[in-house]
Amino acid sequence: MEIQKTEEHVKPYLVDAINKFQTVGNCRKALTWKYYAKKILYYLRQQKILNNLKAFLQQPDDYESYLEGAVYIDQYCNPLSDISLKDIQAQIDSIVELVCKTLRGINSRHPSLAFKAGESSMIMEIELQSQVLDAMNYVLYDQLKFKGNRMDYYNALNLYMHQVLIRRTGIPISMSLLYLTIARQLGVPLEPVNFPSHFLLRWCQGAEG
Repeated sequence: MEIQKTEEHVKPYLVDAINKFQTVGNCRKALTWKYYAKKILYYLRQQKILNNLKAFLQQPDDYESYLEGAVYIDQYCNPLSDISLKDIQAQIDSIVELVCKTLRGINSRHPSLAFKAGESSMIMEIELQSQVLDAMNYVLYDQLKFKGNRMDYYNALNLYMHQVLIRRTGIPISMSLLYLTIARQLGVPLEPVNFPSHFLLRWCQGAEG
């Protein structure tokens, strides 16, 4: 709490100082002040994000928000970037809208079109689930051209959700997280599977799973 208050109090002055140093030029003193101002801001933001992440990890076992956890990690690794759960969720919501548009052409009465994110009752008919996944695959991979990064697999950008959405490129864990989030918003239950060397998803087909 104290670190959060300190960050809120000091941040405007640090940002203002950094901006002023941008216009001063490249004199050694200005660059030195700018360097240390960034270091302090970096530390304060990381500590605030770490506190948020710790609170998130204390949530009950039935509280599942993989996206929220991924955003906290994204923020922690990029503390000087403007990354928020609200913005990332808005981008995902836009993808969901495209999926719904495609799904409407497949089945205009599909229950996913009226599904509200957060509802506890998921869609359990295999045929209806399959229609959603077909629409998702079309939008993500044919329309938006999301893909795995085989050429530069270990690039850290493949892990950060805001970068995955910008570059439309990721690796199994980040792509699975995006896919799972979209599917659940449309009422299709998918489960993460920690497979050796990879992070995968399991389609819980029908009521039996």
